[in-house]
Amino acid sequence: MSGGESSRDDSVKNITNNKETYELRLGQFNVLNLQKENVTFYHGSRFTPDQVVEKVNWIGDQLKKMKACIVGFEEVFDHNTLLRATRASGLYKDSEVYTANANGHSPTVGLASKFPVLNTQSIIDFPKSALMEYNHIQIPITKFSRPVLRASIQLPYHITATVFVVHSKSKKPMVPKEHRHEQKSKSMGSALSLLVRTAEAVALRHIIIDELENNKNCPLILLGDLNDDVHSVTTEIISGTQPWKSLPTKMKNAIWETLLWSTSEIQVRTMSRDVQYSHIHNGRYDVLDHIMVSGHFVRSNPKYIGAVQYVQMFNDHLVDETLLDESPPEIESDHGQVVTAVKLFSERCTKKSKKATEEEDSDD
Repeated sequence: MSGGESSRDDSVKNITNNKETYELRLGQFNVLNLQKENVTFYHGSRFTPDQVVEKVNWIGDQLKKMKACIVGFEEVFDHNTLLRATRASGLYKDSEVYTANANGHSPTVGLASKFPVLNTQSIIDFPKSALMEYNHIQIPITKFSRPVLRASIQLPYHITATVFVVHSKSKKPMVPKEHRHEQKSKSMGSALSLLVRTAEAVALRHIIIDELENNKNCPLILLGDLNDDVHSVTTEIISGTQPWKSLPTKMKNAIWETLLWSTSEIQVRTMSRDVQYSHIHNGRYDVLDHIMVSGHFVRSNPKYIGAVQYVQMFNDHLVDETLLDESPPEIESDHGQVVTAVKLFSERCTKKSKKATEEEDSDD
């Protein structure tokens, strides 16, 4: 695990409980092959020193637009290059930057936070409860294809949040290069990719359930490229689904306490039509980049301490290559960036923090 500095921006240090609300901005950013110069990333590709400078500055410019307090990153090959990119924005020069072992060999995830990061963990192995069998034969998928980064972060008003940064297996068929255009091989490769992504979704869901059941006073935030849309089976496995309306209230409450809500979906419900997208592939516009929150930040929850206000998609750089005879610049990301604004309410947070402290004291 690679870590960052302990000092924060003055704007964060000066937050007190005298302020009635605080706008918490959460960001999601797939940086696409963020590697240092002259080191291979995929298929022999590598960046020149000038290209790395361009890429670092482009990421910095996007981060300036996002103005997020906490950002999750995917496709980070090199920790120091991510550090350069966050510093280039001018917003995170004293913020903490972590990666899940970004040592240049393979893509991983990262995190930048203007708030104090209390601890971090890189998760590779599935929990035992998530190991699946079919016809008494164990499915041999037991690890995440890319590490999951877990962090405990101290938010304003004495609230501690658990943040996960996730990059799920892509839809790209798992097939040898020489067979990638054979339709039967391609169908099997797509199925294999889906199997891996589904197994990862189950493992992540088990981790989320345990986290929310064991830390009921801590909000949970998931930032990630899940490589599927919000209503896909794999995404709904991760978030959980709403309880059946006829279940007893006690049972429904127990389910609601372990669910995650897509912030994009919360926004869509207030829009006349859905125009969101964070990725374009072969003419198809999708939201693959997600920010999800636990019920602590959902206003319909009677116990909310914050509420999702709006979601922004920074996707002007994306190019639909089926319509234009051009390819996007190599240094830019092929994903849009997502920002969710959550309003924290001081009085509600203070009550939740006090309750958490009382419960900890009673356990002692």
